[in-house]
Amino acid sequence: MIVEGVAPTPRCLEEAREVLGWIDSRIEGLERGLQTLKTLREFIASSIPGETQSMLDIESLPWRPFKNGVGEWIFEDEAGQELIELLSKQGGKAMIGEYIYILA
Repeated sequence: MIVEGVAPTPRCLEEAREVLGWIDSRIEGLERGLQTLKTLREFIASSIPGETQSMLDIESLPWRPFKNGVGEWIFEDEAGQELIELLSKQGGKAMIGEYIYILA
């Protein structure tokens, strides 16, 4: 412990460094755990029909049908940042509502 007006002993300084090291390692562990939970939450939310659809407003985007009539496509710069970020975080593929979206 360090008290104002009293010079800390070498042992006191060593203990303070150990405590700071322990605190730093706990903070790093908590940050990693938080990131894991956020990723897990996004993954689960993207698999629930309609869970993220309201956030992205996907229906209003300028979709074009594929020539074979199965599915639609859009240019990346027309998709909006939220959709691109979600797909990027999910490895380029996510189910939103009833549809699967792929970033190609």
